[in-house]
Amino acid sequence: MALSAVEEARDIINNIKEDIKEYKGKITLTWITAYMGNFGNERADQLAKAATLIADEAISFVPSRNQIRNEGNKIIKDLWKIVGMIQKMRDGPNT
Repeated sequence: MALSAVEEARDIINNIKEDIKEYKGKITLTWITAYMGNFGNERADQLAKAATLIADEAISFVPSRNQIRNEGNKIIKDLWKIVGMIQKMRDGPNT
């Protein structure tokens, strides 16, 4: 392997590490042995190879249901705080 290929692979790995650090969701890595003849493994291999040809901009992570629910709960909680502050302002300082 040429030195430039090693450096390019290292850059790719470092970029992936940075993306993982910045991602707020749960990431699970699983090793899957590539057995010839196993349709699921062969299909995963085809998809992985195809993914290497996709531009970085086309790849996105979809938030999990838990992430969506947690973010929604946070927004609702913040809105209730605002409602409470408005009620206090409306009712005056003696309540």
